[in-house]
Formats: sequence, structure tokens, C-alpha cells
Amino acid sequence: MTAVDVYEFSPSQRSYLLDLDRVLGAWFDREGQTRLQDLVRAASGAFPTTVIERLVHLGISYSSPYRDSVLLDDAVPELHPLDFEWHFKAATAERLVEFVAGRGVTLIGLPSIARRLRTAFLLIERNPFVMMRNPDLLTVGQVVVTDVKDALAHDIPPQDLVIFDSPWYLGETLLWLSQAVSMVKAGGELAFSLFPRLLRPGAESETQVLLSYAESLGRVEVHTGALDYETPRFEAEALAASGTPTLNSWRRGDFVTIRVQDPTNSQLPLLATPLARESWRSYRIGRQVVKIRLTAPSTGDAEDLAPIESVSGWRYPSVSMRSSDRGDIDIWTSRNRVAKVSNLSGACQQLEMLQRAGRGARRRLEQSAQRGSQRARVWLDFLHLDDA
Repeated sequence: MTAVDVYEFSPSQRSYLLDLDRVLGAWFDREGQTRLQDLVRAASGAFPTTVIERLVHLGISYSSPYRDSVLLDDAVPELHPLDFEWHFKAATAERLVEFVAGRGVTLIGLPSIARRLRTAFLLIERNPFVMMRNPDLLTVGQVVVTDVKDALAHDIPPQDLVIFDSPWYLGETLLWLSQAVSMVKAGGELAFSLFPRLLRPGAESETQVLLSYAESLGRVEVHTGALDYETPRFEAEALAASGTPTLNSWRRGDFVTIRVQDPTNSQLPLLATPLARESWRSYRIGRQVVKIRLTAPSTGDAEDLAPIESVSGWRYPSVSMRSSDRGDIDIWTSRNRVAKVSNLSGACQQLEMLQRAGRGARRRLEQSAQRGSQRARVWLDFLHLDDA
């Protein structure tokens, strides 16, 4: 991997990389270890590919057993990057269950906590696949399937405790925070995950905005690096696509708690807009979740797929909403494979057929390919149906 000097970047990027270099250098001088897993975890949220680039620049050697196979998550259907599905490690989830301690609790985007609770809860979750993965949720608690921005339109009773894990973007976290505070009782507690300061350029100033708003609500405590996340398959695929070793559980977040004094005084600061709510249709094909953008073009005569020009092959080397080629993606799988489509209607018909075929989806495509269908060969290669 080629090292890039910081002076080739903009001032904000340069400041970010110099800060990351200082963190990595200080950690290496203090610990003297070269295990990539430890170096990445010490890098305060910087993506592993960026960490490796800076280690090369700093002349710090690292060791890591390279894994050609990606991690297989247990979720069926699989987790998908467009649903921001990063789940906590089991030990972190169990600590959060202990934190709930039998209190009345509303969980926003936290099915991994809900399924471990043995007392009543209310879970707000926009992804209907969550119920497929956790069919027993309704035996203990209540589930409201809705986007968080629409949650207050439902009858959400105030609780002693509200916990959420929002996508790690400033505008989205502010939205979730403003919604969550309206669901907690006066004197109750609000808790949430906060992205680390070197997640991206500008992340440190963004965290200060969030903590300033949190402090206007009540007494705040920040538990640095308290939340450990599993590496989902889509992220492992992104790492592999960029030539980075697969790292299990490198991602960590801070855990923020607020003792809310008066939730009626909360007002969302107009400092950043939430993420755009894009229109994607979801299909389940075997274990996989395949999403197609409903604004994809319909300029061709068939459901042809084409690679993204800036991506080598089908596998996408990123999971970030900030990626420059993000808007070129028309179809995206839970194995982080992306493509453009030439005909939305035709592609949807193909995906519908494969969804109905269930575990026979691969066999259907193979039969079509054997009969000479080039389109079937492309779909078979793109979907990577190893266990459909």
C-alpha cells in the first residue's frame, strides 16, 4: 500500500492525518506492539485502510494474519450497510442489559439489546428484517416498525430510560437525540453511542457539538471506548476489497449518559441536516439482502448490470456515506457488492424471481447460464450465491 504525504491533502484533512499520526506514534512508543488489530483499535475510529496508510508513512511495521475469507455473521437475513447495521459484541450487549437493570426502557435501533432483555421494553426499529431475525421479540416487549424521524407520531409512552445507537453522522445523531429526549421522563436517563474523534476529518468538532447539546439537557457522563462492535460481513468484504486484512471487532464507540432535567426544554440546533431518506426496495435472496434504488434509470431494454467505473469488480471497498462514488450505486447487496442497472423494472423482476426461488436461486441462475444466458452469468457472478 502506498504511503501518501499529508501535504497532498486539504488543510482539514492534513490536520486530521497529523493528529492520527500522533496517536499512532504515541501508542506504538508506549506499548511497543505491532499487532494490526491493536493499532487500529487505538486509532480512535479511523478506518483500517487509513490506519495502514499512516503506519506505512510512519515506518511502523505491523503484523496480522491475512484472512482470505470474510467473516460470516450469524444474522439471517444478513446485515446491510444501508440499514447501518453494526451490532455490539456479546460482552458489550450484556453490559448494556445490566445497565438497564429492570427499568422501563425504550430502545431505538438496538435489537441486539432487546433480544437479551427479560423485562418489558419498547423497541423502535425501521428495518422489518429485524423481526425475521428475532421472532421472539414480541413475547417480551413491543416493537414499533418506523423511521426514528416519524417515531413521535406513534403513541410512545415516556420511560425512565431511553437508549439509542444512531448512524455515526452529526445531523442524524442530533435528530435521534432530539427525538429520544422527548421519550424520556423528567429525571430519567438518556444514553447513546457516540462516534470516536478520529472517525473522519471533522469528527472531533462534531462530537463537541453533540456533547454541548447533551449538556443543555442535563448532567452528562462520557465513557470513552466502552462500546465494542462486531465486524459485519459487509464491512469485512469492504476491507477485503481494499486489500486490508479482515479485522474482527476493531470498531469502538463512546457511551454517553444524560440525566435529563427537563425534556420539554429541548430544541434541535439547526447545525446539520439528517441523512437523506432514499428510496430503496429490499429483496431477500437466500441469506442475502439485496437493495435496489427506486430512482435507478430505465434506459435499457433488459436488466443488465454494469460495474461502477471507479470500483474494481463488484465488491465495494467502502461503507461510508461520504464516498465520492456513492451516488453511482443502483443495487447494493449485504455482501457489499454494488452495480449500476440499465433497467429498473427488469432488474426488479429478476430479483423478485430470485427471491421466490429461495434456496434454489443459484440453481435457477446456473441453469440459465448453462443455456447460454450472458445476463444470468453476470447476475450469478454479482450476487455471489454461495449459500442461497
